[in-house]
Amino acid sequence: MREILGCTQAPSFRLPDTISPRHYAIEIEPDLETGTFVGRVTIQLRILKPTQYIVFHALRLHITRADIEPEGGIISHPDIYYSPDQEAAYLKLESKLHAGSEAILTLRYGGRIAPPGAMGGLSSTPYQQPDGQLKLGFETMFEPTLARSVFPCFDEPDLKAEFLISMIVSADLTCLSNMEIDSVHPVESSVTAPKKRVTFDTSPKMSTYLVVMVAGYFNVLETNDFHVPIRVWAALDKDIDSAAYALEIAVKSMRAHEKNFGLKYPLPKLDMVAIPGHQGGMEHWGCVTYEERGLVLPSNPSEYNKLVSAIIISHELAHQWFGNIVTMKFWDSLWLNEAFAEWAAFLAVSEILPNFDAWSSFIASNPDTSFPGGLQAALELDSNSGSHAIQAPGLPAGAMFDSITYLKGCSIIRMLAEEIGKSLFLDGIKLYLERFKYANATTGQLWSTLSEVSGRDVGKIMAAWTENVGYPLLTVNEIRPTGEIVVSQSRFLQNGNIDSKAGPYPVSIKLKGPDGVTTHPLVSTETRIRTNLFKYKLNADLVGFYRVSYPISRIHKFGVQFAGDYLSTNDKVGIISDLAAVVATGSTSRSARLPDFLDFLFTIKNHVESLFVWREILGQMQKIRAAFLFEGDEVLRILERVKHQLLAHLIAKGLLKFKSSDTTKGTFLKSLLYGQLQEHPIVQKNARESWDRLLDGEKDALNPNIKRHIFDIVVSIDDTDMTWNQLKSIAFDGAYIHPGDPVTPAEAFASLGNSSKPDIIARTLLLITPSEGTPSTQLAAKRTSPFVVNNGARQSLLSTLQRHPTGAETSWRWLQDNWDVLQKSTETGVINGYSYISGALAGLATSAHLVQVEDFFAGKTGVSNKLILTQAMDIIRARSRLIDADRGELLKWAKRNGL
Repeated sequence: MREILGCTQAPSFRLPDTISPRHYAIEIEPDLETGTFVGRVTIQLRILKPTQYIVFHALRLHITRADIEPEGGIISHPDIYYSPDQEAAYLKLESKLHAGSEAILTLRYGGRIAPPGAMGGLSSTPYQQPDGQLKLGFETMFEPTLARSVFPCFDEPDLKAEFLISMIVSADLTCLSNMEIDSVHPVESSVTAPKKRVTFDTSPKMSTYLVVMVAGYFNVLETNDFHVPIRVWAALDKDIDSAAYALEIAVKSMRAHEKNFGLKYPLPKLDMVAIPGHQGGMEHWGCVTYEERGLVLPSNPSEYNKLVSAIIISHELAHQWFGNIVTMKFWDSLWLNEAFAEWAAFLAVSEILPNFDAWSSFIASNPDTSFPGGLQAALELDSNSGSHAIQAPGLPAGAMFDSITYLKGCSIIRMLAEEIGKSLFLDGIKLYLERFKYANATTGQLWSTLSEVSGRDVGKIMAAWTENVGYPLLTVNEIRPTGEIVVSQSRFLQNGNIDSKAGPYPVSIKLKGPDGVTTHPLVSTETRIRTNLFKYKLNADLVGFYRVSYPISRIHKFGVQFAGDYLSTNDKVGIISDLAAVVATGSTSRSARLPDFLDFLFTIKNHVESLFVWREILGQMQKIRAAFLFEGDEVLRILERVKHQLLAHLIAKGLLKFKSSDTTKGTFLKSLLYGQLQEHPIVQKNARESWDRLLDGEKDALNPNIKRHIFDIVVSIDDTDMTWNQLKSIAFDGAYIHPGDPVTPAEAFASLGNSSKPDIIARTLLLITPSEGTPSTQLAAKRTSPFVVNNGARQSLLSTLQRHPTGAETSWRWLQDNWDVLQKSTETGVINGYSYISGALAGLATSAHLVQVEDFFAGKTGVSNKLILTQAMDIIRARSRLIDADRGELLKWAKRNGL
């Protein structure tokens, strides 16, 4: 076996280059009651090199029969050999297949259905019927490497083929796939319920991970405002008319993408499917699947609901070009799919919904939601010693789905577009898509195409940003006698350590001075620039992917200049985030300490009007609180009083009261204030009154823009079994709210983690502890609600628990006590299996915590993604260092300022 398959284990194992698939005919028949399925796949093969072996991927499948028919030969039935470590199987033939010939391989097999919310392979999904009964459907989710768990295949993105899909299902299910339905025929069944075989048209050439099969109970909303039909499918308990917003965004996004990419959408239809228990979105070609709240809005949606819906929809639809028409060569180039889809989504949303100011939203932190702000999240992760390069050969495919791939990738695309000019950049993207359509491409081929169009050596400009880990900190020193600044660079690490091996990075410094912006290349470790020392700012408009450390004297000047119009919103966000990041390292050589940062905030607070600048200020205050979470009530009270004083003038202006005349950004700002002032008497009084009205039967009692905050507040101020159970009944039973509301149950579920009572926290954690059973038995345990505790719900609940010391400590103990069962539960979800570690460690902050984590994981062999653990430990290490460096200084500062 070793000489056939080699020693490499999945997911790094690559198939031999002897055979290529040309066409698949797949037939699947699930049994949703028993949690099993049977299937048959016929694959037309091209023989590229002489071989006596057929090697293919198969994961957790039992293949019962194999038939191979060589071109011009006789059908044989070879034995089947498995290699579980490589998620592969192979057949040994009696004679060699010849290069240039073809063969037909037919395999019959069976497998198991994953439970609702598994987001991996073939999983069941619960659908609520008009009579309140729950019935099961199913969906598939294959990205990155789980097509092999549903049908034996050549499961690598560059082995594209055509697909003919058939499903045998209960006659009352609606079936969807990549293409339109070709035929529906009744099937004789030994069971009572009648069945049907649904067969779809053959797809264009595409990768295995893009194949999709969905069966459920749906209503549909359709539009012909695009050149192909666009449809939204939603469960019967949802108000299908509330998907009109999603349909409108889809049409506008598709038009924007076609305009920006210069390539017409090629399939005959576009389905968008809201699936119970689904998380996020998945870009299957022609049939995109979403979590329900991505497509179906509540009757009274929040501004945040609408923004996130627009970005998710536009992102997945951008994949119809970036990923589906042109696909990355292998998973180490995933950023060519995900980063470009993210960039294209923000580009489109900024065009079609200018009131949201999408790019500013991408640039600034966001403490208020699970949507943390793109650029800042990328900068934070890439300053972690557990980061990785955008282009990361050898990294497991599932580990690539993180903020580096999506958000750092998007950030450097934005940086490159500004560097060579947006118009030339889009011309290059159009040529790239046209040149590699229906094929696979590499990062080098993208750079080559952009170089051809722009006349610049794009590979030279960008290689360091995609192939290296991290980014630079530019340290500025002023030379007053000569009117110069000396700018030196080194890799920025949040733990304050020095990485002498990194860099230098090729930085194009955009310097904003009194007379505008000038560009200065930094290709070595240091450069000198002549400028006006009173009025200069590096990284104008925060286009570059780096941080800047200024002398404290320059920070003081920035404090004065916040009052004028010299600095843009993005400039201000950058100044705050860079200063906070430098302070948070706890380094003895940093240019400022925590009291300096707080003094700066008090200097600028009355001159800040922008939503996005306030988001950055409050986001950084939230990170400081997280670092000092275990330093006692006195320290936490100081930080809370700091926040209240920073916001006092906004409260005095009446910004805790919503008005019908509020702008979109005004509504976002008020929501932000509610989220950050949960201990303020006015906020608590309003929350309590709204909650009481909800319990009294007023279904619209809660302002949708602060609903989640109200849930958090009532748990905090009335931390009782009764309140917890009422909130739990909203999540699982849909109590007190409009039927079919797709948003409120998830918000209520996440807020359960706000209780600080140990016995309630223990019960809360039981809700995310994996359980055994078939999909049908798990469904019976869920009573009357289709709400599914998926990976996203687990992450949200764990995130809430990290806000208070008891929750953070208890969730850490829970991870230790349940390690074995948690590890086993991650087997079906390649992408989402790592969230337990990151989620349960996210609140820890002390040196004692670091020792505990190191000791616990020292002997553990089941950590499939080592980077996640390294990242979590590095965050703890950085927080501990800041505590040691600045805790005493914080207390002295507070005393000086009467706090």
